[in-house]
Amino acid sequence: MSTWQKISVLFLAVVWTLTAAVVVLFGLVGSIDTSCDGPAERDMAGGGWLVIATLSVWSGVFVVCALRLRTGTGAVLAVLSVVLSTVVVVNMLATASSLCW
Repeated sequence: MSTWQKISVLFLAVVWTLTAAVVVLFGLVGSIDTSCDGPAERDMAGGGWLVIATLSVWSGVFVVCALRLRTGTGAVLAVLSVVLSTVVVVNMLATASSLCW
């Protein structure tokens, strides 16, 4: 790979990650409970499904690239993306957020 190809791949990975982060943030905000009628509930209809789908597709691309390219860096990025996705989803499901005070 030439230097320009490496730079373009890095640029695409950064844009892909930033786009996924914005969609995940939108999904997390959408899953916040605003009903204020008792304890906060996990709301998958509001945006939780969007978080799970986005993180699955986001990390899936890194895994496919790692399997195709078979490089150490690709494998590390794939593992990190899967671990990060799992942590975000588990945290979202374990802690129900609300905007009531």
